[in-house]
Amino acid sequence: MTKLKSGNLHSLLFLVLMLSFTAIVFTSLGKFSASFDETSHIASGYSYLETSKIELNKQHPPLVKLLSALPLKFLDLKSKIPNKGWGSSIPNEWDFGFEFLYSNDADQILFLSRMPILLLAILLGFFVYRLSLELFGKNSALLSLMLYAFSPNIIAHSHLVTMDLALSCFSFGSFYFLWKFYQEKTSSHFYVACIFLSLALLSKFSALIFLIPFGLLILINEKSLSKRFHNATRCALILVVIVSSFYFTPFNLDLYIEGLRKVQADHQQSYLFYLNGEFGRGWWHYFLLAFLFKTPLLTIFLILCGIFQKPQSNEAKFLIMPAFIFLLVTSAFAHNAGIRYILPIYPFLFVLAGSSIVKLRPKLQKALLCMATVYFCTLTYFIYPDQLAYFNEIAEGPSNGYNHLDDSNIDWGYDLKRLKQYLDANPKADVTLLYPWNGSPEYYGISHRKLANLEWSVPKSGVTYVISTHALIRGKLLEQKTGLKTDWLTRYKPVARIGYSFYIFQFS
Repeated sequence: MTKLKSGNLHSLLFLVLMLSFTAIVFTSLGKFSASFDETSHIASGYSYLETSKIELNKQHPPLVKLLSALPLKFLDLKSKIPNKGWGSSIPNEWDFGFEFLYSNDADQILFLSRMPILLLAILLGFFVYRLSLELFGKNSALLSLMLYAFSPNIIAHSHLVTMDLALSCFSFGSFYFLWKFYQEKTSSHFYVACIFLSLALLSKFSALIFLIPFGLLILINEKSLSKRFHNATRCALILVVIVSSFYFTPFNLDLYIEGLRKVQADHQQSYLFYLNGEFGRGWWHYFLLAFLFKTPLLTIFLILCGIFQKPQSNEAKFLIMPAFIFLLVTSAFAHNAGIRYILPIYPFLFVLAGSSIVKLRPKLQKALLCMATVYFCTLTYFIYPDQLAYFNEIAEGPSNGYNHLDDSNIDWGYDLKRLKQYLDANPKADVTLLYPWNGSPEYYGISHRKLANLEWSVPKSGVTYVISTHALIRGKLLEQKTGLKTDWLTRYKPVARIGYSFYIFQFS
């Protein structure tokens, strides 16, 4: 009877954590306007469904865009293909995306397109829980799931149409089922692992990095050369069939390879990245610092405890090796544009962190779970719904995040709806807006004029300035080039802040 009650309690806690995560993400879906990348991703996916051709946004594989566009098939959309962005000799994904989004009900499109990402996030949470349960037991599984469910980085990218959450889900799923295969020796698990790896490759090109640990695990776990060759061959065949099919070209990977060559298309060679107040071409330690700044301190502590527990070789192979290799290669080659680039390492680390309490007495395990619950509920209460801009105490909190990182770490151009709400509640006669993103302030009824360069140094009296956090950070480059005083956050005190995306300044 006691065991039954204990099992029921565990199931209830699992359900509470999953529902809490779902509620946090679901209630965030409609709060934000389009982030920078969503303008292209959603419309590109819709074009694939309408034409069965991959013409737009080739620098990203098609799966996430297709999934996000599926709910739109049930809408009566005004924008048809071709349009002005499609009709040129080289289709412009941004023109097409802008017209597609803002000639229709943009908020409805965004809400529906983000739903598939939420479903993938729920699936990933289930995988984290299951692997931790099977490796370390019930309390460890609950701890791993708690770290996942309240992770600001996971939540932030679970309600946006971008590639990183889907990549995290499918890549982690592939290693989960590969582990199941070598535990239970059931062929179906191996095939599912290869299918998930295929879906990861179709989510983002950086999934190619996971081919290294996936292949090494086959090499390590198979004793005979013939077995290694057999498993590697059938996996390769599954990858080719599934990946090419989603490009509408079965057994032909030319479009996938072409897309891989275009990965750099979105980035100008002259673009400078930002870290700790400095601009540069990139830093080998960028992602390590981003992880240190944007991961809750308790999570970091538990991950370190899990590592110091000296996990068994089998656990280390399936948890540490994929995360380490992905972090190493990403740090060496990826653009320093956001912690989202290393989002796939988090599920592995959450499971590893779950092992930190294995050797504790049951009462201490429960006490730690209670403490973690209070910690993460408090954290979520204070940062919601601005998980994208979360920074921990090492970085002095989200209010000081702009001193350390920019871009998708803090401001991705998606706060126009909340800006409109503020301006409606605080009517301003003369609004000057500096918004360097590709959203549409006009769509949300935000009347404004643009900031003139000279106003950086001498703001006009009687004017309300609304300046994007990203623009304030990037203004430092303008100061270096022109000598204009752009350091407004040190020179002036803002009268308000919209999330962590806009600062409001007024001058009398």
